[in-house]
Amino acid sequence: MINPLKAVTNVLNQTTDLVKAGKNLAHEVCPHTDIKG
Repeated sequence: MINPLKAVTNVLNQTTDLVKAGKNLAHEVCPHTDIKG
């Protein structure tokens, strides 16, 4: 039995990590681009 709340939390955590990685990548490509979030 999968805990729905835990599954949602995992997805949210993964999404947050992806967003952070995307911001870091964008910053490395163009340091003048500072994405707030």
